[in-house]
Amino acid sequence: MDIVIGGISLNELFTTENISIRSQNICESNGLTNIDSILKFYSENHTFKKLRNCGNNSNEELISFCEKHKGLHIEPTILSTDILSITVEQLFLGKELNMRSKNSCGRANLDTLEDIVNYYKFNKTFKKIRNCGDGSNEELIGLCHKYMNSSKIEFQLNNNLIEEQIDKLSARQRKILNNLIESQASSLSVRSLNAINNFSGSNLSIRGLKEILIEPNYDLGKIKNIGRKSIEELTLFFCEINEQIETVQLFENDDELTIELFNTYLRRKFCLKQEDIVKIWNNYDSENGLPVFKTIDTLISNSYIFNDNEQEIFNRGFNFWTDSLPEKLEDIASDISLTRERTRQIRKKLLDEIDLRFTFLYGLEFDALNLYGLNADSDIVIVDETLIEEIQQKESVRYNDVFATKILAIIFNKTHEVVGNIESLAFNIVKYKGVDSKWNSIYLIKKEIKESYDFDSLMIDVKRRLSERIEEDYSFHFETYLTTFQCDGVETDYFVITQIAEHIIFNEFTITIDLDDNIKFKRNTIKQVFEYSYEALEALGEPSKVDVIYQKVKKLYPDYNTDENSIRASMKRINGFVPFGRTSIYGLKEWEEERNIRGGTIRDITEEFLLTQLVPKHIDEITQYVNKYRSTTAKNIYSNLQMEVNSRFKFYCGLFIGLKSKQYHNLKYTEVKERKLTVRSWEESFELLSAFVSENSRLPNSSGSEEEQKRYRFMNVQLNKISKDKLARSKAEKISELVLKYPVLRKKPEQRINNTKNKVVKPVSERVHTVTNRWWNSYNKLLAYLEHYNSYPIASVERALYTFCYNCKRGLESGKLHTTQIEALEKINFAFDTASINSWDDNYEELELFKTKNNGWPKCIDSDKKQIRLYRYCMSLFKAYKNKTLSDEQLEKLDKLEFPYQLGVFSNKWLDNFEKLKRFRATNPSIWPRAKGSELEKPLYQFCYRNRNKFINGTLEDYKIQLLNEIKFDFYG
Repeated sequence: MDIVIGGISLNELFTTENISIRSQNICESNGLTNIDSILKFYSENHTFKKLRNCGNNSNEELISFCEKHKGLHIEPTILSTDILSITVEQLFLGKELNMRSKNSCGRANLDTLEDIVNYYKFNKTFKKIRNCGDGSNEELIGLCHKYMNSSKIEFQLNNNLIEEQIDKLSARQRKILNNLIESQASSLSVRSLNAINNFSGSNLSIRGLKEILIEPNYDLGKIKNIGRKSIEELTLFFCEINEQIETVQLFENDDELTIELFNTYLRRKFCLKQEDIVKIWNNYDSENGLPVFKTIDTLISNSYIFNDNEQEIFNRGFNFWTDSLPEKLEDIASDISLTRERTRQIRKKLLDEIDLRFTFLYGLEFDALNLYGLNADSDIVIVDETLIEEIQQKESVRYNDVFATKILAIIFNKTHEVVGNIESLAFNIVKYKGVDSKWNSIYLIKKEIKESYDFDSLMIDVKRRLSERIEEDYSFHFETYLTTFQCDGVETDYFVITQIAEHIIFNEFTITIDLDDNIKFKRNTIKQVFEYSYEALEALGEPSKVDVIYQKVKKLYPDYNTDENSIRASMKRINGFVPFGRTSIYGLKEWEEERNIRGGTIRDITEEFLLTQLVPKHIDEITQYVNKYRSTTAKNIYSNLQMEVNSRFKFYCGLFIGLKSKQYHNLKYTEVKERKLTVRSWEESFELLSAFVSENSRLPNSSGSEEEQKRYRFMNVQLNKISKDKLARSKAEKISELVLKYPVLRKKPEQRINNTKNKVVKPVSERVHTVTNRWWNSYNKLLAYLEHYNSYPIASVERALYTFCYNCKRGLESGKLHTTQIEALEKINFAFDTASINSWDDNYEELELFKTKNNGWPKCIDSDKKQIRLYRYCMSLFKAYKNKTLSDEQLEKLDKLEFPYQLGVFSNKWLDNFEKLKRFRATNPSIWPRAKGSELEKPLYQFCYRNRNKFINGTLEDYKIQLLNEIKFDFYG
């Protein structure tokens, strides 16, 4: 009913003056029912912020309105001069308040004593004010009690008014409040939650808690098993609910109500500024639901969640962003003036407390959140690239799937848990607590499923099998293989486990389950020598000699065929290893920082020391530094440096040593010009090598006597120069002629020599043998296959032989096969024709018939073996498309079939919900699922709601629209 003044309703006047409906509701709910009362309130207070629920925007609107109409007649007002009108500043000057309490009042816009007392009347505490501690809280409460008997304050709320407000709530308003009560109750302590559950009979709703809500002075101490801390906690809890009841009364529009409750909750929880709330809603469509990730982004960027150092470490030290990786701890620590170790501790603490830091999510209304169509009833919640792109586009954030999944885990905390190693992903640690800990993603899986099955052990076993050297392909029946990791004494639904495990294994390792329900581990040659060396050193735990490392590799991998030279060479090529001196001792480079040790030679350590010095240093000082990492004497160090071939060092009188790369201006040091060092010419060294070969009838070895090692090093240096074409032709010919006489070591020298411009070519007979060794084995297998089956292999049955035949056909057509190979193929009348091998075409035709007959794609949830096989075929097409291995002809056929090339099309979750909706409509043809309906209807209502939103926004996939049209879905609700 409109309030009329001078024949013009307040509503009409506000509409004419462009005043919002919110400002009108605020005036009416606070008793300002006419223009005079509004102008009078403004003349007395000079602000409208004292009105309940009046924000900055409404305050500015009403002030502008009053300034415009201040000429209207206002009855004279007698200003109150009693003590309650004293300002906070006067209280501070009179030493009634300290500076900290005064600042707390300023943050909450409490300008006078009356404001302070009124605030206490509604909140019963001041701890809700940001940064208000126990001391300020006690001081302000004491001030309120001191002036409690003042006639200007009414401390008793009108019980009938609160009860009347509750009785007037609509069904929608009740549902919203009940959801908020349930959400906020989840953040209570266990003791407080048990207390109100016992009081309400586990009915946490407006109805169950009405007795306390309508009585502001209700004695919470009467509740059974409640303590002092619980009384304080529940006092705040019920005050917040009463505020929400009043807020709900102001709105008739459900969407506006949801947004206002959301904003009010953030203001109360964080004392959020109005400009920060504006940032949350800026460029966001509120019809999609509440913006979870944009809210988080605003809270983090404006320091509501973390302090300055924590925020810097969170932004730079975590793998939570799509456009950047974590920075080094050293760089972050340097910028925030902390040590690396302290920065690491804070980062670890932030990850451990991430659930605690974002507990405010528990207080949000679940049904109002923008969850992008995700279903809390799904066995596994899939966060893929498509979903992340949608979140980034709609909420203007840059979080990746790791952070999004972690936040969704907090939101879905009642039903789902995280599977995967969140720590290694959050810090982007490639090798974390063992080789088996690194995951590519984390997954949200239903709690009861996670408790019944050990997914971690499954991943470790698959990763272990893939990391081993697999000589021959082998496979297991997938479901039988999964039974190995079942949790003892827990009943398991293997149909569901199979679906989840198949998704995770595909996402982690790109392994698909074949058409016969087998998981196949294929022969691999991926693991390189240095990886075995790395794992051996990790197991040894200390720098070790090459022969010790080699023995450890053999012990860890008895079937792996290698030798000491290969182990040594692998550690020389990779930067992850460091040598220790010239005694063939190697360690891991990461140990230098972790264990304060140094790799390299004595010369390298000396150079490192001298680079930090301004003047040459005495041999005793150098020895003291070197002895931190090597046990040696000053005499050995001095002789070692004098023999330096590259002449990095300068020698001064008095046993002082400096670097040639540095300029020393101190005249106190006199350089020693002559050095007692014998340097042989190339020809002399070659003669010594020739004499050794002639005398011993073999090439020198690296493990021989000291003289033999010198000959070996000279020979090795020359071979390296030949491989890089850095040795003169005449010298290269001499070395080649000498080395190639001895076939026992021919392989390695030949490989190096062959890389030169004047390479030595192998005889044809040798080349045929090395080229066709593996080919000949495959050829014999093909003979046996043809004799047994009288037909050529097909890809889906014998992939390896099929590939061999295909390569032979290509080799014959291109003329790249050797004469021996051609003769062998002609001998068996080789007539392999890829056109006749139509396994792919057969599957395609079967898929085409299925789609035409069923007007849809195959699913993996049915018991139909044929349909499951076609589903697996579609998965293989998806993988082939992703790896770009489909031919143009195959792509053309799939385009004709309108194949979607998206894994999401075959997702069981959406199709499962669609089937449920289809069955619901079959039994209830006159209605669609309702939000207030049965428990079965609620998830279906959410499913319909999300699909309608996506359709309206133009983001709903065509195949989904086609399926929904079949059941005459109402896309506009």
